[in-house]
Amino acid sequence: MLITLFYGFTLASIGLVGQVYHLGAPVYQGLLVWSAATPPLILLGRSRQLAALLVVGVATTHALALPAFFEYLEHRHVSEATLTNLAATLLFASPLLYVVLARVPWLVRNRPEFARTITTLAWVAVLVGGFALQFLWYANMDHGETLGWSLATTGVIAIVLIAALPRLSQRPVPFGAPRCIG
Repeated sequence: MLITLFYGFTLASIGLVGQVYHLGAPVYQGLLVWSAATPPLILLGRSRQLAALLVVGVATTHALALPAFFEYLEHRHVSEATLTNLAATLLFASPLLYVVLARVPWLVRNRPEFARTITTLAWVAVLVGGFALQFLWYANMDHGETLGWSLATTGVIAIVLIAALPRLSQRPVPFGAPRCIG
């Protein structure tokens, strides 16, 4: 309970400092600081609720930082078709990053509740993202040019993840234990 309160108070203090000193920074910058500073604190706990709280916080930061990234690319005069392709690819590939991060050996070995919770939430996000991608077909765009490399890229990412899943889902062998080959 104390970790959860401290996690929330850290975000509140970042917001308060921004308000008191009239920093005027975008919200995603404060969330990036919060998301970078608090995982060591959250990893002290061992509950599924803390893992879900961490995933929600990082995913919110991720979701709020992406529009700023696209705005940056737009100022660099990246074409609209490229931005749409990149958005579709990131919508699908971003949750897959969480699947891979949930399989970090230290996390699986020392915080198995976290690994299971992050994996479950990541797969739910993959399904939601997959369903959301269907709505791109209804957007007002030239489908031949706009979604060309996006579909190929998401296909390659999906194939790589499917190929890596058996390796990612193996339980790590404790340090010093003999490995069975075969």
